[in-house]
Amino acid sequence: MEEQVGVVVVLFLGGLDTTKATLGNIVRHMIEDPALERRLRDPRWIREDLDEFLRYETPVTFQARTVTRETVLNGCPLKAGDRIALHFAAANRDPSRFGDPDALDFDREQNPHAAFGLGVHRCIGLHFARMQIEIAFDALLRRITNLRVAGGEHIEMAKGVVLTPERLPIEFDLRAG
Repeated sequence: MEEQVGVVVVLFLGGLDTTKATLGNIVRHMIEDPALERRLRDPRWIREDLDEFLRYETPVTFQARTVTRETVLNGCPLKAGDRIALHFAAANRDPSRFGDPDALDFDREQNPHAAFGLGVHRCIGLHFARMQIEIAFDALLRRITNLRVAGGEHIEMAKGVVLTPERLPIEFDLRAG
């Protein structure tokens, strides 16, 4: 039972910052490009566009790992116990994997991003996160339209491991009905 509760706690608490970050980043893009609101009103966006948002602004920019055995990585010798940082954000901007990697491009044919990690360290809650994002934008866009930065305000990005707005002072119009 303790392990089961632990898994549930990881799923709920582990995804709070990252899901919140993704929501904030997408809202910021909607403010910067009002045409995105129409895209996000199309239910297909969650399957067609979300991966590009995640690739472009990976919520967790890096994670630390401990080297388990002596090895060489790109010419750099590593020994067991060394700590390394895996930079998902850099991998998601790799020009050898993504054409025009510094552009938000919803027409990518393939998008093998690493926003949810890779391999055995792939995020166990990735499907839950996608569902939360879909539900949040469905509820939000049913009620509001015309998002914009509040007069005299500006968006501040947080500094740290999670890429997200620190301040997102917005105004919007209520939708009729």
